[in-house]
Amino acid sequence: MRALRILLSNLPDYQLLGNELDSPRGRIYLIKSALENNESSADSLQHLDRCLTCRACETTCPSGVEYGHLLDIGRAAIEDKRALWQKTFRFAVRKFLTTPVLFNMVGFLFRHSSIQTPVIKPKISGKKVLLLGGCVQPTLAPNINHSVKNILTKLGYKVEETPQKQCCGAIDQHLSANDEALQKIKKNIDAWHSFEVIISSTSGCGVMVKDYGSLFDKDDVYYQKAQTVSQNTCDIAQFLADKDLSIFKTFIKQ
Repeated sequence: MRALRILLSNLPDYQLLGNELDSPRGRIYLIKSALENNESSADSLQHLDRCLTCRACETTCPSGVEYGHLLDIGRAAIEDKRALWQKTFRFAVRKFLTTPVLFNMVGFLFRHSSIQTPVIKPKISGKKVLLLGGCVQPTLAPNINHSVKNILTKLGYKVEETPQKQCCGAIDQHLSANDEALQKIKKNIDAWHSFEVIISSTSGCGVMVKDYGSLFDKDDVYYQKAQTVSQNTCDIAQFLADKDLSIFKTFIKQ
């Protein structure tokens, strides 16, 4: 019971709504009913949609349940219960967020940080790393990846950033457009599998790319390359954790 209380205390939607069906256990029950007994409704879909997919439950679950994967399966299984207007709206959201020419026309109005420091010129030689640019972050907060690139360059790395139009597939995956997500994922794997280090400064992208390895069967031609991409991907904080950052001591003192 103590473990359950700890788990529930880490769930923002359950803390707000207090409904058992808005907890991981409740949603897993709904998914199980849909898959085994074909029992689902618009209400079931609403409870699954309320999940933020933050996956905080996975880090606190003592049983190690991979809830995020179950949620994707459940959403796809009862997608046909969704009203036509909802399907149309979700399609529009997916295309809007993952098409830079559309999103950038509106997104800059909500920008909350801008680039305020000069670009540090990279050295001619240096280990190459790939930085995931993201779909939304370059428009809303361009200073984040700009700062990450400067930090990595200062540490002697040569940074290559993915273009904004190269979506990781998370938006499509979370909105039950699994086929479109898989198409993007395969293109990304083909383009990224040769990089030994792939860095993410956006948690949503990082979690999605770390999951690439679980999306393919072992006999799939993409399986091994997907494993490589997943294993080589890490958050910027994880990457810097064991690095010598003494070069930045001037900034730390400030």
